[in-house]
Amino acid sequence: MALCSTDDRGCFPYIHFSRQAWAKLRASMPLTLSEADMRKLRGINEGVSLEEVVDIYLPLARLLNFYIVATQQLRYGMGRFLGYLSPKVPYVIGIAGSVAVGKSTTARILQALLARWPDHPKVDLVTTDGFLYPNRILVERGLMRRKGFPESYDLRRLVRFVADVKSGRAVVTAPDAGFGVDTNRITILHATGAQEALPLMSKHAVAHAILNRVVPLLRETSGYLSTGRRE
Repeated sequence: MALCSTDDRGCFPYIHFSRQAWAKLRASMPLTLSEADMRKLRGINEGVSLEEVVDIYLPLARLLNFYIVATQQLRYGMGRFLGYLSPKVPYVIGIAGSVAVGKSTTARILQALLARWPDHPKVDLVTTDGFLYPNRILVERGLMRRKGFPESYDLRRLVRFVADVKSGRAVVTAPDAGFGVDTNRITILHATGAQEALPLMSKHAVAHAILNRVVPLLRETSGYLSTGRRE
């Protein structure tokens, strides 16, 4: 998206917003996440607040929804023009950034928000952790200290996976989980009986996800017990 001025400054590749101006772009989009939801979504060392979700993520989710709906409408329009409706393929959103900057938290929050739109209720999250080379290969190549950097990923496998998704293949398998690899996919059973399925992620990230849910519970229990002792 380019912004052109009426003077001699020409066009710029980006539009700049203040936080206040950006927050207004959410329009009437409601906040569908609670503080309990945020505790599950944020990383263990990341303090994303509901205020940030309202100011930053809701406008972004609304913008992404415009793109997704426009793509869907283009597919139907081309189908009417050609007399043939092409297979529906997923809309892929990529989140890039340096190591440990909050990409996973951003992805989880956007997944939760976008899944609440009626136009695309199914939103899957695939992390790049599943495409890391096994530790054995990283050790052989002297890359253990570079784990998480581009050279530590099986890029051919990653590109093939994305190509399969975008080509509309009926069945696309994400990298495996279990004892033989460095990634895992788990389901957390809560005391209420609710089940929370986590996406495929590194076992390190799985440990953080579990701690991120257990630590607040321990704090609540500790506070309750302490209060009980005082009484």
